[in-house]
Parts: sequence; C-alpha cells; structure tokens
Amino acid sequence: MIYAAQQMPGAEAVLDDAVARECAKGRKIDVCGTLGVIVRAKQVGQVPAAAPLFTKLRDAGLFFSDDLAHQILAAIGESWPEP
Repeated sequence: MIYAAQQMPGAEAVLDDAVARECAKGRKIDVCGTLGVIVRAKQVGQVPAAAPLFTKLRDAGLFFSDDLAHQILAAIGESWPEP
C-alpha cells in the first residue's frame, strides 16, 4: 500500500497498523485508517451510520480502543456502546 501510494501523487494510504502508518507519514504520504474510511462514507451518505460497522469490524477481529471509537463517533453525532 505504501509503495502504491508513493507512485500516485496525492494518494492516501488506508493503513491501520501503527508501524505502517509511521512509515507512510515519514514518506509524506497521507494516511487514513479503516474507521476513517467508514466515517467518510457516512459523511457522503454512502452508509446511514458508522457505529454498526465499527461493531462488525470489532467482531471480525479489528482491534481499536473503546476510547478511539467514542471519540470518532462523538465527532459525527453517534455513540459507542458502553462495555
């Protein structure tokens, strides 16, 4: 993904791994994570809500903290269920 983004000026890499994100940033590549892609999809009307998709990702094994989910969802007027 990093190599592909380097070959396309202005491209953004979708990366969740912290080390990969730092590597991309060090190469001046814009980065967005999977949760950010979902937020953007909601903002442009492609999905009605982000929280259910966050839940599906968590159930599928994607790790992200409850604090991160709370923060992101609050910014778009949604909430994350309390554990």
